[in-house]
Amino acid sequence: MRVLKWLGMILLLPALWLGLVLTEWLPRPAAGDAAVIARLKAPTPGIDGKRNAFAGLQSFGFEVPESEWEAVAAADVALADVAHDKPSEAFQSTAAGKYPAYPEIPNTGPGLCNIWDPECLPKIRANLSAARGFVEKAATRLEQGEKLLGYDHYRYGFKPRFYAPIPQISGYFPPLLTSVALMHIDGDSVGAFDRLCRHTAGWRRLRAHTDFLIMDMLGVAMVTGSSRLYAEMLVEMPADFPAPCPEVFAPLADAELNQCAVNQLEFRSLENSIEAQSSQFVWSVLTDAKAAAPSPFAPLVNSQHTKMLFARSVARFCTDEHRERIRLRSAAALPATQHCGVTAWAFDPLGCSIGERFINYDPYYFRVLDLDARLKLLSTVISLHGLAPDAAKAAFDTRPASLRSPEQEMTIDPVNGTLRMIQLDKFRGNPWVLPYARNAG
Repeated sequence: MRVLKWLGMILLLPALWLGLVLTEWLPRPAAGDAAVIARLKAPTPGIDGKRNAFAGLQSFGFEVPESEWEAVAAADVALADVAHDKPSEAFQSTAAGKYPAYPEIPNTGPGLCNIWDPECLPKIRANLSAARGFVEKAATRLEQGEKLLGYDHYRYGFKPRFYAPIPQISGYFPPLLTSVALMHIDGDSVGAFDRLCRHTAGWRRLRAHTDFLIMDMLGVAMVTGSSRLYAEMLVEMPADFPAPCPEVFAPLADAELNQCAVNQLEFRSLENSIEAQSSQFVWSVLTDAKAAAPSPFAPLVNSQHTKMLFARSVARFCTDEHRERIRLRSAAALPATQHCGVTAWAFDPLGCSIGERFINYDPYYFRVLDLDARLKLLSTVISLHGLAPDAAKAAFDTRPASLRSPEQEMTIDPVNGTLRMIQLDKFRGNPWVLPYARNAG
C-alpha cells in the first residue's frame, strides 16, 4: 500500500507540473510588469504629421495612381485581417491584377549602385549601358518615388502582427542611386546633387517619424547609400564648389535615434500574434522556425510569460536610461530585465531559454548609431573639401567634438584621400570608407 502511495506521488508531481505549465498559471507576473506594459502602450510623440506615406508605400509594387493609393491600402488592410496567420511573403496586394506590376530589378549587380557597395561611380562608368537600361526600366517607379517626397511620416496601417504585410520596396533604391550617378557622369552634377538631397531628406524624414521597424531600417539603408554617393560626387567637383545641402547629411539629432515607437509596435505585433496563435507562434517566430512543421514542444512554452519577457526587454528603449544612452551616443548595455528566476525556469524553461537567446533589439539601435557616425564622417568630408593635403590632415585632427564618435573609431588616410570608420555592425563592411580628396598624395 505504501508503495502505491509513493508511486501515486511520483506520478502526481509531473502531472501537477504539466498542468501548471499548460495552464500558464506559473510563473506569476513581477511587481513592475504593469508599469512596463503601460510604458509600451503610452502615446509616443513625434510620429504623426500631415501626410502618412503608408498608403503610397503599400501601393509601391504596382503602377497605382496617387489618387488611388488610399483605396488600395484600405482594401489590403481588410484582406490582411482575414489572412492574419500567413507569413508576410505570402500576402498579395489587392492591386495585383488590377494595376500593372513594376518590372523586377535586382538590388545588386553590374550597372546598379547598391546601397552597401564600396563604390558607386566607378561601377556605373564601367557599365554605362546596363545602368541606363535599369534606370529606364524603373522610370515609372522612380516617378512614384518622387510623389512620396510630399509625405512627412509613416505610421503602420495594418493591425500589427509578426506576419503582417510589409512594403514592397525591393529594387527601388539601386535604380534611384544609379539615376543620380548617371546625371553626375553625364555632366549635370548640380541636378544630381539636387535629386540626391531631396530624396535623402524625404527618407530621413520618414525614418525619423515612424513606428515601423522595417521603415526605420529602410531609412538607415537609403541615407547610408546616399551619403557614400554624395562623397564620391563631391571629391570630383572643383575645390571652390560649395557642398550642397549639408544639413540633409548632418549628424542625427537625439530624436532621430529614439526607437521607442518602433519597439512599442514590435510589442503590439507580438501581443496580437500570440492572441491569434498562442504558444505555437511564440515557438516558431522567436526560434526563427517559421517554415518548420508545428513543434510538439510548443505547448510547453508559456506564451504569456514569454510575452512579458519580450515586453521587459523592448520597454527599455522607452526609458530615461536609454535616452541618456542616446545623448552620449553610447553602445553600453542597458540593465537586463528579462532574466528568469528560479520559479520561471522551473515552470517555463523553454520560454526562458527563448527569451534569453532570441530577444535582443540592441543591434537595431547599433545600426542607427552607425548611421549617425557615417553622417559625422560625411560632414567631416564636407569640411575638408578643397583643402590641401596637409591642411586637410590638420583639420581632421582638430575637428569639433560634434564630428567625433565615442563608439566608432575614425581615422584619416592622406595617401589615399579617404576617411575610415570602424562600425558597430560588423556585417556591413569594416572599415566604412569615404573619399575626401580625388588626387591625394
